[in-house]
Amino acid sequence: MLIQNEKKSDFETTTVRVELESASEVNYRMLDEEMENRGFSRLIKGSTGESFLLPATEYSYLGSSTPMEIVREAELAAIRTGKRYQILATKGARAFCLWE
Repeated sequence: MLIQNEKKSDFETTTVRVELESASEVNYRMLDEEMENRGFSRLIKGSTGESFLLPATEYSYLGSSTPMEIVREAELAAIRTGKRYQILATKGARAFCLWE
């Protein structure tokens, strides 16, 4: 299970993309549910506090787990779909996203 800190200053943002091979909409709904159960979200907040939905197959995690722990949790979610998968994760203390 991923670690989510109490102190916001300790948080780091990780963006994870999970691609499933030959997947249906049902497989991706299952992935969304599995990722959410593991502490990931498809929503991010803008500087004004407004929420934005990430593109399909992209997730955000805010916490202090190591990159390997985060990728492992995403992998476990992908395995539950029964499909082959690829995972890309990027982590940074301060994430900068521009949404236009």
